[in-house]
Amino acid sequence: MTTHPEKNHLFQATVAWDGETGGNITIKDFPELQIDTPAEWGGQGRSYCPDQLFVSSVGGCLLETFLFIKNKMKLNLLQLRVPIQMSIRQTRDGYYVSEIEGKVQATVKKGEKEKGETCAQLAEEYCHLIRLIKKAIPVKIIYEVTET
Repeated sequence: MTTHPEKNHLFQATVAWDGETGGNITIKDFPELQIDTPAEWGGQGRSYCPDQLFVSSVGGCLLETFLFIKNKMKLNLLQLRVPIQMSIRQTRDGYYVSEIEGKVQATVKKGEKEKGETCAQLAEEYCHLIRLIKKAIPVKIIYEVTET
């Protein structure tokens, strides 16, 4: 078994208020992202809200982890989607994330369904963002692997 040396990775962003109900996110030399508070929470709803970006990040981490493992397993992947949602509960004390639910929808070559399901399970197990949030809230990931 190959062991990898421990290594720290640093990810940075700057979020600056736009003078209204949102802001701008700057990350490296990438195009700037705009965010805004949803209208139902007193904002103008002009762009993504941080909650949408957060749940997208979790789905993106799961997708990228699947792709990494797919390459290691030499899985013949034809299509991959990760629909994901996050529920937020409002109480007298404020807002709380109550759960995250997602699906790994993969289409693989005929005869590789079991391999695709294993890949999906490993992706959930090794996705570092899912590992993080599972410590705080319920996370439910369903695997839908089809062959073609």
